[in-house]
Amino acid sequence: MVRALLAGTKTQTRRIVKPQPLPHGTGWRTRWRNAEIFWEDAEAAQAVDRNPYGSAGDSLWVKETWRPVPGAKDDPMQVRYRADGEAPADEGAWRSSLFMPRWASRITLAIVEVRVERLNRISEADALAEGMSVSPATQAYRAQWEAMHGPNSWAQNPWVWVVEFEPPVRAVGAAA
Repeated sequence: MVRALLAGTKTQTRRIVKPQPLPHGTGWRTRWRNAEIFWEDAEAAQAVDRNPYGSAGDSLWVKETWRPVPGAKDDPMQVRYRADGEAPADEGAWRSSLFMPRWASRITLAIVEVRVERLNRISEADALAEGMSVSPATQAYRAQWEAMHGPNSWAQNPWVWVVEFEPPVRAVGAAA
């Protein structure tokens, strides 16, 4: 998906709401950071202004598989990124995106909107915004979701944070 970000074709991401809201009376209820949040319905969930991803105008930095160039220290211009293709094997092993430090990140995203919805409500346009390039995009996204989250994860139809962002505002070292 990093390649889709760099190409400007990925402008949304979905992340599972944790913990998942539970049915409560006429709406949904969950706890987040020691505060109880009550949603009358799925649309009201959009009014939740506190979420783990930020709000419109905030920035997110992207983690990706990487490795430093031998001999370089803490210099973002001296980092290789897996999404750019293969690099010389004698430079060492790739490092997991989970452990990428902020200084090594080359992509910053400007958040446009954060909302909550059920996973299965994704539209064809939203699936394309998720970076899918085949049709039908919703089916491609479903396959990708199940590859990442396991079999039957689509059928569970969890509540998800939908983070919409502008194409990268900074891509150091990215191909023009």
